Amino acid sequence: MFSCEPEEITPVGDPLDKVELMEGTWHVTDVTQVDVNAALSGYPLYARELNITNILPNNPFTDIAITLESDMSFTIDRGNALVNWPMSGTWELDYPEHPSKLHLIVNQDTLKLGFSSLSELVMNPATLVLSDTKQMEDEGEATDIIIYKYKIVKQ
Repeated sequence: MFSCEPEEITPVGDPLDKVELMEGTWHVTDVTQVDVNAALSGYPLYARELNITNILPNNPFTDIAITLESDMSFTIDRGNALVNWPMSGTWELDYPEHPSKLHLIVNQDTLKLGFSSLSELVMNPATLVLSDTKQMEDEGEATDIIIYKYKIVKQ
């Protein structure tokens, strides 16, 4: 007969330090614009998402480089890309153990860039997809209208 005793599960290793994994210089490689209403309405992919990485020939999003320093400061080199992101400030993760957002902070303003998965953070090269959601206010209520997804790679 078999005995039913709880099996001890040993840890695989120390948990990864997500803040440390985020440190370094990240380059934008791809940008996709998502029409939130079209996505919610079930439109086909071609009608709800558009790759805009090089849509403006003299202003490619691939010009953007984000450097996250170990002292929790950041700098952004926008190159010719047309983004309204801060040039420098401090950064943090919303929840260091299980983050879902990167916060870029300048004085009292915070740009919150979401990400869905950290699994590719440990790959070589490390990759993340940051999302920047634009909203429209209607009668005091904010509604998501456009999501920009920035694929970034650490080099």
